[in-house]
Parts: sequence; C-alpha cells; structure tokens
Amino acid sequence: MSQTPAVRELRIAPVMTGGTSLAVWMGGVTAELYSLLRHSEAQNSEVGILYGKLLDVTRTRPVVDVITGTSAGGLNGCLLALAVCLDVPNSDFERIRDTWMDTADLKDLLRGSDERNPQSLLNGDGRFLAAMQKLLGDWTAGRDWEHGKTEDVDLVTTYTCVRPVPQGRVDDFDEDLNEVVYAGTLNFTEEHFKDRAILQKLAIAARTSSSIPGVFEPSFLPSNLEDAVKSGRPDFSPHQPPHARGSSRWAVDGGLVVNLPLSEALDRIFNRSADSQVRRVALYVCPTPSEGPLGNLDKRDTYESPPPIVKSLAAVVASPRAEGIAGDVDTIRQHGDAVVRQRAMRRSMGSFIGALNSDLLLPGSQGATSMFDVFRDRRTDASVGHLLGRLRLQRGRPDPTDSELRERLRQYRWNLMAPGIGSLGGGGRSWGWGIAPVEEAGSTALGLINRALDLAAYQRGLNETEVAKHAAWMSKLLAMKLEVHSQLTDVKKIRKLDEIYWVDVLSRPLPGGVDPYAQWPFAAPGGIDEALAEA
Repeated sequence: MSQTPAVRELRIAPVMTGGTSLAVWMGGVTAELYSLLRHSEAQNSEVGILYGKLLDVTRTRPVVDVITGTSAGGLNGCLLALAVCLDVPNSDFERIRDTWMDTADLKDLLRGSDERNPQSLLNGDGRFLAAMQKLLGDWTAGRDWEHGKTEDVDLVTTYTCVRPVPQGRVDDFDEDLNEVVYAGTLNFTEEHFKDRAILQKLAIAARTSSSIPGVFEPSFLPSNLEDAVKSGRPDFSPHQPPHARGSSRWAVDGGLVVNLPLSEALDRIFNRSADSQVRRVALYVCPTPSEGPLGNLDKRDTYESPPPIVKSLAAVVASPRAEGIAGDVDTIRQHGDAVVRQRAMRRSMGSFIGALNSDLLLPGSQGATSMFDVFRDRRTDASVGHLLGRLRLQRGRPDPTDSELRERLRQYRWNLMAPGIGSLGGGGRSWGWGIAPVEEAGSTALGLINRALDLAAYQRGLNETEVAKHAAWMSKLLAMKLEVHSQLTDVKKIRKLDEIYWVDVLSRPLPGGVDPYAQWPFAAPGGIDEALAEA
C-alpha cells in the first residue's frame, strides 16, 4: 500500500528589475503570477484550469513570500505585496492593466503649460501618486484593519538619493574609509501591512522607486517625526536600513543605482523559515533579459579601429546600468554548496565524536576542559567584536577609548558564561552564550528533521499497520519542525530587541563601572517572556 506524496510549497521570490517605460508589461507579468496564486478563483477559465491541473500533477502549492523591485519593478512589487498580504481577490488585481492604461495617458500626466518653474515634465505627486492611492484604497475598501487576516510577505523597494547619505568606516589600520551612499531601500513586512498607513507608504514607495529624473519630480522621504509632520507624509525611518535612519532625503528612480535587486532578495530568502518541505525559486523578471548571443559581444577590439566619440559617451551612460546577476547567482551556488558541506559534516560527526569520547574518557584527560576554554574565549571575542563593529559603523571611526572599552566589555561578557565545563547545565545560572548559538542549534535541528522527512517521503510498499506508524512519525516530525520554527521566531524577535538595546547603549559614553550586559532587559527573571509578549 503506497501513500500519496505530500504537497510541497513552491516559494517564489519575484525579483523585478527597472524599466519604468515598461511598467505596463511588468504589470502583465505580475497579474499572471497572481493568477497562479489565485488559480482556484478562476476554475472556469482556461488559465485557472491549466494552473490547477499543473499544480495537482506536481503536488505543489505556490507561495510568494519575498518580493524585491526597482523602478517599474518597485511599483509592481508594491501592488503584488499588498495583494498577497491582504488577500485581494484576483478579479480586483487584474484591473491593474486598466489602471496602467489610464494612468499612463500623457495628457493626464503632463503638467499645465501655465505652471511656472516646473520641477519635471510629468506630475508625480498630483497625478501618479493620487492614482496609486486610489487603486490601493479601492482594493481595501471595507477591510477590517484590526482583525483582518494577513499573509507573511517581505517587500523591498529601492530608490536613489538626490543628495547622498554619508557613511564612514575604518580599516584594520584605523584609516578612514569615508564614502557616500546614493542607493536606498525601503523594507515592508507583514506587521506593517496590518496598519492602514501602509496604503500611503506603499503609494509613496512605488512613486519614488519609479520616478525617472526629469520626467517625474523627486519624491520626499521623511526619516524622522519632525520632517514627517512638516511634509504631511509618514515617517519612513522604520523601513530604512540603520545608516539611513534619521536623514530625510529627496529621492528618484531606484534603477539609477540598483537596477537588479537580486542581492536584496537573497538576504531575505536565506533567512526565511518553513514549517513543511519547500522548493525555493528566485523569479528574475526583466523586460530586456539579454543583449543577444554572447558571440556578438565577445569580439576583440582592434588598435586600428578606435571607438567614435558617440560610442564612448554612450558607454558612460550605459555601463552603470548594465550590471549583471552573475555575482548573485554565484552567491546562491555558494549558499547551496555550504548547505551540502554542512550536511556532510554533520553526517561525519558521529564517528568523530566516538573517537573523541574514547580519548576524553582516559584517566587524566584534559581535552574537554581545554576545548571548553578555547570556545569560551572565542565566543567572548566574537561577541565583543560584533558590538564594537556596530559602534564603529555608528560613529564612522573608532573612539580613542575603544581599547579600554573592549577590555571592559570583554570582562563583562566573560563573566556571563559558565566558568568551567563542570558548571554547565546545573543550578539556576542564566544562559550566557548569546543569540547566535541558539540560532545555529535551531538550524542544526531543522537540518536533521528535514533529512528525516526526506527519508520518510520515500517509504514504499508499506502494509496498513506500517502506514499508520509511518503517518504517526511524520506527524511527530512535522510537529517538531513547527516547534523549532516557533522558537526561532521568538529568537528573531529577541535579536531585534537586542539590536535596539545595544544601538541605544552604544550611542553614548559608557559610565565607568556600569555593566551593560547586566542591564540587558532580558537578564531579569521572566524578562524574555515579558519582552516577547510586548514585541
């Protein structure tokens, strides 16, 4: 007796490139992808029937959980993210085709001829932004924002600062590495979609990401409460990376600097969790994916034929926007190779531990104690180094007192951990090893559970009794996986709260004799439970 194969999630991460002039084309791709997700709503149509049969045959359930977009891709990414997260009916989403045809009408977008000193050819805030807000408002009319259901989605859009954000670092010789950053990102997660304010934020994010310089006027992004009040726009600082928070900026088309937001997607894909077996796909959506056969481009230049001035000038314009995705594809491969190596290492650990145990049990062996001391020392240095690296990023360069601060932090951090291997696992001592080991332990547990699920899925020729036992074991494994993911979700929240705490602590001088680890909000009994309840 054989079992029906389990349904596997197909997790799709659309990566939408730039090309605002092709926003309508990308809108069609986005609508088609959403039709796949909502195929059950169109069971009477040819498309719905086709997608339904394909998904049934492959035992697949499609999910979109990570979306990145720039320029036209940012615009369509905002629409797709809102639809996925708030469960917008496919019949409503399909109307974006009509919306783009109406919105793209030049006679409506053009500024009036009597306007003095116009900032741009087309009216971005007055026309484009208004159309976006109306569309999103129509989709969510009648929604219960307090109790409405949301789906997990992680959206990133890009923009380009008109005036860059300064960012300073130092090298290992304490030399300044000062630079300016033009590229910016806005990140929206499921929690943000539970507030009605997301409608205005997404409309502004879409308008900003697709604002071609000269065609649309720059868009203002407040990054503090004061500027938000003055401009009548929401504060975007919670959606920006740490180095950009607090610095409001005028911004234009994200495709000027980041035209292929694949690396932004990879950062989020690698951090996603799953409570079942999944297949992950990064969907690269590009209106112009190829320049033609490489043979046409691989011809050698000759000394006798120098390029004319027009071609030289064209290269200046085209080269910054011609970055490829080869490096990001290599990153994906490296991640996959690392997973394979990690699995192989775990499989080989059994024999290693057996051999190690035989040595550790010898009379007078100090192997375990030595290994523990090394680990404690390395763990302390890694933790303090991470904090000081964060401090340098905030200040741009190290403070003259950093050496003293390092020693103080190191001593405080060292005291948190068990003093010796004999002290492990006993008494009421609090956990002192930090967040990273817990995350690694969870990753290891998930790897083992996934291997067990893979093996269980290939069981064939079972009788009825064996099928029942097999089903019970599968249920236990899935329950264990859910529990590990639940714990890792809490760990992720703790890491975020930990980040907030240390950013605050390191933003001002640390008084002598004050142990910041002792003041850590989770150190008190019940502190973690209270923090998680409020998070």
